[in-house]
Amino acid sequence: MNRLTCTLLSGASLFALYLGGGATAVQAAACTEATGDTANYVNAAACDYIIISGSYTNDADVINDGTVDGPPVGPADGVTITYQLPFGFATGQFGIVVTTSTIAIEGTLINNGDVAFDVTGAGLDSSDVIVGIGNNGGVIGGGIVNNGTVDILASDVDNAAAFANAAGVAVTGATSTAFLNALGADVVVDAVASLTAPGTASANAIGVVQGVTGTDTAVNA
Repeated sequence: MNRLTCTLLSGASLFALYLGGGATAVQAAACTEATGDTANYVNAAACDYIIISGSYTNDADVINDGTVDGPPVGPADGVTITYQLPFGFATGQFGIVVTTSTIAIEGTLINNGDVAFDVTGAGLDSSDVIVGIGNNGGVIGGGIVNNGTVDILASDVDNAAAFANAAGVAVTGATSTAFLNALGADVVVDAVASLTAPGTASANAIGVVQGVTGTDTAVNA
């Protein structure tokens, strides 16, 4: 059966919601960028992240058949996307990301492989969120489909304040959005915040969060 698992420590909260509308990662080596085409984009490699920066027409899909294993892409690489989440505003670091609302995928964004990576150690703060698959308002005709594994860990260990936020799938600013976790597929999200001395710790793990504008529709299955 399909599986959605979230693990949280240090006073964390769990959310699998639809919402209305940091730390610096080690420099990563990107998968081939998805710059747009009339044919399918397919990643079959083991690489760090996939940036989707162009539109796919003629019902073309964007497909990950390989392994996206981080470090993720984020503000240090010129990709800055901020989410309004139940615990506040947070800026993402991503395994796969649709970067802007001007991008359209007429087919489906499909993960058949693995999107699995950890961001660990001191340095995360409350305004960071580690995301497996993200969409910054792009139009995806067939939605996001996970046939494989999305497995994300955010972990922060510090002596005064520790923060860890993670999400399997996060969409913001879309006119419509849909996510399907197929039979046998897994979304596993862990957030761990640990202190070595008395202080403040917060951890939030989100399975799927989809934000739409106005009265538009979010679907999760």
